[in-house]
Amino acid sequence: MFNQFRNFITADTLAASLGRLILILFLTWLAAEVGSWLAVRMLRGRALRWRQIEERRLLTLQSLVGSAVRVMVWIIGVVVVLFALGIPAGAILTALGLFSAGFGLGARPLINDYLAGMVLIFEDQFSVGEKVEMLEVIGTVEAVELRTTRLRATSGELFIVPNGEVRVVRNLSRGSFSVANIKVTVVTADLARALEVLEGVADAAQTRFPELMERPEVLSIEGAISNYVELTLVAKAAYGRGAQLRPQLMTAVTDALAQAGVQIVG
Repeated sequence: MFNQFRNFITADTLAASLGRLILILFLTWLAAEVGSWLAVRMLRGRALRWRQIEERRLLTLQSLVGSAVRVMVWIIGVVVVLFALGIPAGAILTALGLFSAGFGLGARPLINDYLAGMVLIFEDQFSVGEKVEMLEVIGTVEAVELRTTRLRATSGELFIVPNGEVRVVRNLSRGSFSVANIKVTVVTADLARALEVLEGVADAAQTRFPELMERPEVLSIEGAISNYVELTLVAKAAYGRGAQLRPQLMTAVTDALAQAGVQIVG
């Protein structure tokens, strides 16, 4: 059986030529998938051994490395197909040179996408699973490939973003703090009493609310003096906790001002 298979592959018939091409393409696909899988497994094994890469970063690197291995294997597979078709090596090299020149001129955006994807291997701008904003789209990163990044928008749509188009990334998963500011408008006649009350709330807030990163400050942002004055209690909470902390601060401020008899306007 092996001899029959060898005779078929080495024959010069049309069926044999097609068989060789199909076999080469199948082996190329198999090598691309197996090579990508092995590269990802080796990367994960080393990462677990070093314990220096977080899971999100590791998923991003796995996606990029897998895509890079597939691209390289398919390039080699195309060259092998050309050899199988009987094209001389010199002609193949000349064609590759001309193709590279034409490809570089006509497919510059595509090259930029791949180069940007390679840069992502070394720069930790965002990772799989993080919430980011890019190209005015806010969503969760589902995959980072060599040419594109898959972004699932908060409204449910899937955006395929070319890596070469990404210039500014707003990473919503890596903030250092969240803002939980409280604004209150009081009558100017009660300003002194309101400031005293808000300073007392600020003193007690840090021990009462563990989400706070530092003591809140009482400010008048605009500094305008009229019949009414707007005061702001500037509060920094631990990242992602600002929305939960704000209602509690509002309650504390409202209760304190009401007990002191300060009139809130609005």
